[in-house]
Amino acid sequence: MRYGDQFINGVVNYGDEFLQKSESEEVEEYKTAVDAGAPTYDLAERRKDIAKARYRNDPKRQERLKILDNLEPFPDIPLAELSGMKASGLVSEEDLIIKMQFNAFVNRFERERAPITLFGSAIDFGRKIDLIREDFIRYAQEYKAAIAPAPVVKPPVPPVPDPIPA
Repeated sequence: MRYGDQFINGVVNYGDEFLQKSESEEVEEYKTAVDAGAPTYDLAERRKDIAKARYRNDPKRQERLKILDNLEPFPDIPLAELSGMKASGLVSEEDLIIKMQFNAFVNRFERERAPITLFGSAIDFGRKIDLIREDFIRYAQEYKAAIAPAPVVKPPVPPVPDPIPA
């Protein structure tokens, strides 16, 4: 060996992820899994595989998608189904609004703060997600207040005079 008796050990890492499928194949498998009623954890893994196939040579885009994936509530459940769950009290109104306005909220956050990949880059990933989510909840509450119908104010009813004077 090169180092003789001073050689301690060596490690060879060939990687453990192989992208053998194209993006279109991954998308088809995702659609099949959705139609088959696969559990959400399986759908989440399939979405990650699609992103890896699509952005295999773009680590910045992969980081952005990882952040967005952690921010979007219920990414594998359609909005119509979430509306029904909200009516049952299983989903908060804020989560439904965030889901419905997700792209607008991401754009607003990036206008007001910073690109989500740069925001909080010096803090723990979980804390970063929590801080962004707090802003999204505030945006959802503002949205809810803006679309809430104005309360209907009924004019006061004048007292009816007694028809028979005493």
